[in-house]
Amino acid sequence: MLCYIPEEATVQNSRGSLTAVLGRLSWGGDYMVLEDGTLKQPRGKNGEVLVPSGSFWRSNAELRNRTKGKSTHAHYADLYELELAGRHAQLFERFDREEMRRLMGEQRDFSLFLLNYAATVEDERRERFALHMGLSRTLAMVRDSDKIAARAMMDAAFNLVDATGRLNPVAKAMQSGGAIGRFKTRRERAAAILAYEEWRTQQVIDAIDDHLYLHERLWMALSMAQRPGTTDVAERIFTEDTYLKIGSDNWLSDVRGKDGLKAAARVIQSYIDPLSTIQALPFRKNAAHVIKELTRAKDLCEQGNRLELVPLLRKTRRGLRWVFALQALQREVIFRLSLLLDALKKLRAVQVVVDDAGKRKFVIPRSAAPEYFALIEQALESVRTRVREKCNEQDLDHKIKKRVELYLGTAKEALATDNWKVAQVNLVKAARLM
Repeated sequence: MLCYIPEEATVQNSRGSLTAVLGRLSWGGDYMVLEDGTLKQPRGKNGEVLVPSGSFWRSNAELRNRTKGKSTHAHYADLYELELAGRHAQLFERFDREEMRRLMGEQRDFSLFLLNYAATVEDERRERFALHMGLSRTLAMVRDSDKIAARAMMDAAFNLVDATGRLNPVAKAMQSGGAIGRFKTRRERAAAILAYEEWRTQQVIDAIDDHLYLHERLWMALSMAQRPGTTDVAERIFTEDTYLKIGSDNWLSDVRGKDGLKAAARVIQSYIDPLSTIQALPFRKNAAHVIKELTRAKDLCEQGNRLELVPLLRKTRRGLRWVFALQALQREVIFRLSLLLDALKKLRAVQVVVDDAGKRKFVIPRSAAPEYFALIEQALESVRTRVREKCNEQDLDHKIKKRVELYLGTAKEALATDNWKVAQVNLVKAARLM
């Protein structure tokens, strides 16, 4: 499924480090964990941090620079988390690119003001310097080197006296104009990073789609009508007097009678083989259950045991519903909520409130994007309905439905009270179970 090159590597984050043979993915910069491992804890920390196989590490240059090499990679639980991380990175670069464009315009205006300083009046000067100071403050907490240099150039323009002690706004205009070049450099770099993140995220999306395709292909095989009037998958596919053509790939044709179950065993093996290549989370978990059931179904075919085969295939089909429910939960609810909150933070749609303990908190009000929050709530209700009505686990080996419904219900209540953080935590808990 995923193309990778095994290589020994060391990755580390704030929770510890791991040295192991990891799978370097074909698109570069990302590793897949090939075997369950444990992080080596920093000195003074106790406890065990497990790193499951099928999870991912992504190289992060900004994190490495910010922590002075103490953290080199970010860890992601599965492919969906990796996709979401890429989407957040794209969002950041898009916003930053537009922010640099705005700052370039503001800085040009300020430089022109300094060039024409002698022709301005006192009120205009106070207004211009106040605006310029406000722009400088927006860069107070930045870590990007170009932004830091630009802010230094902006601040230098507050003192219009040059090194010789003369009032020299023209020289300061040139100095202030240097910030424009820095903003332009950062904007160009943002565009390049955005293009790379779009490409890398598309590779992750393609990988997810490949995994989903294998499950969808099996679902279609177990659901495709083989003769008029039949309603059950096992009856349609494994009744002796019907053609045994599973799916649209036409592996089998004109197979009837006593040879039917032997042919079915070969077809089932053709589904087991690609599913056995799945290593990445979250798909590996469901694939393991499906492979176990299909292997048993193959054995029953070879034994000629139709009595146990029919309910087993029904069970397999029911289990596949969880894969599609998880996709809906991730893409339609978790992704949307996470990206919306991130965008609103960048748009500074934040309010300051004081809690009962007198502490100030920054919150995002529903009024910042009421229609989008409503759409997310509708999508969550759709997922809850799907889990409640479609995801039957009465004879499944892995019982998760009650806990998933509990987490989704808690998330619904949290969304209704605008408690976005609690909603996100419970949505992720539900997804991890699925």
